[in-house]
Amino acid sequence: MVPHLAEHDKVGDIAKFKQEVFKADPKRFADALTEEEGVYLDHFKVQKLDPSPLNETQIKEARTYFGGNQEAFEQYTNFQARSQLITRYALSDPRMLAYLGELYRTSRDLNPVQFVGERIQQVATGEEAFTGQETGRVRPAIELAVAYGLGKWSTSYSGRPSSPDRLTCVFHLARRRAGHQSLTRAGSCRQVPSTTRS
Repeated sequence: MVPHLAEHDKVGDIAKFKQEVFKADPKRFADALTEEEGVYLDHFKVQKLDPSPLNETQIKEARTYFGGNQEAFEQYTNFQARSQLITRYALSDPRMLAYLGELYRTSRDLNPVQFVGERIQQVATGEEAFTGQETGRVRPAIELAVAYGLGKWSTSYSGRPSSPDRLTCVFHLARRRAGHQSLTRAGSCRQVPSTTRS
């Protein structure tokens, strides 16, 4: 299996190989796993199925792909292990990881709560909360300041106070925890005014 994967250097090519070659001829990829494949499976933390306690769906698939003999179950587990190997191999591609990272950041930043929480984390530690990627502290602080400014501007424009004041306090409390001097008057964030409707 590893030589087949080495021939495809793009995630799209790997997906095409799995769909058009691997799944189209299961018996071709059902022989005993090689030592090299075992190393890759250990690296990706893939646990091979035990052929004895297969569930009803897996037993049905095994018989469909490989016939009704006892060897069919062992062949099925080998086939499924290689299927997992292909998937993990594709997901470990640096370009795929970069794409998934950007997708995560985009969806995260569309949620205001996650946006503020993530930037507070970055200001405090200099790293992203879940990926651990280094971001520095300056850029997230600027992004928080911009979000705060836009919130204040939108509030003054609409004539409705309140919710941005909550963001103000979150912002300055984060600065205090990070060891910076607050820009607000002492005690101004002890009580956040509730939202009023006109």
